[in-house]
Amino acid sequence: MGGGDGKIDARIALKPEHRPLFEMLGGLATKKSVQKRSDWSVPFVQLGEAVLNFGHHLADAAQLLGLRVMEIAYVLHHPA
Repeated sequence: MGGGDGKIDARIALKPEHRPLFEMLGGLATKKSVQKRSDWSVPFVQLGEAVLNFGHHLADAAQLLGLRVMEIAYVLHHPA
């Protein structure tokens, strides 16, 4: 299956029972890739995703800070 012509490359070693399967797969039609047009909204979507991602990181940082403050308060209140 080298080069997209549907033929099996001679350098590939196949078991005899596998050869018909690969020949059948090589004969299947493939879809042509369609080049997408540029969309004007992509930068705004990416900016929104970045802002939301930063918001999640900020919330996680606030939660971590709060947990650390509670741990410090517990240690100070209950010395060993």
